[in-house]
Amino acid sequence: MTYIWTTEGWLYLAVIIDLFSRQVVGWSMAKHMRTELVLTALGAALGQRQPAPSGLLFILTEALNMPVVSTGMHFSRLR
Repeated sequence: MTYIWTTEGWLYLAVIIDLFSRQVVGWSMAKHMRTELVLTALGAALGQRQPAPSGLLFILTEALNMPVVSTGMHFSRLR
């Protein structure tokens, strides 16, 4: 996740990258840095790639100011 300056002010951007293909497969942008920002990007990535249940590994590469446990709790709801 990162933040960028726009004409609307600061926006937060969450990006999901497929490390095998090195392509962006999901992203989300919002004026807040809440858990749903990452979940929306993850949901877009899952819809794009539709991985097998045993073929997905989701890694957060930076320490975020949001509970990681929430991502795990919502993950099954995204499928």
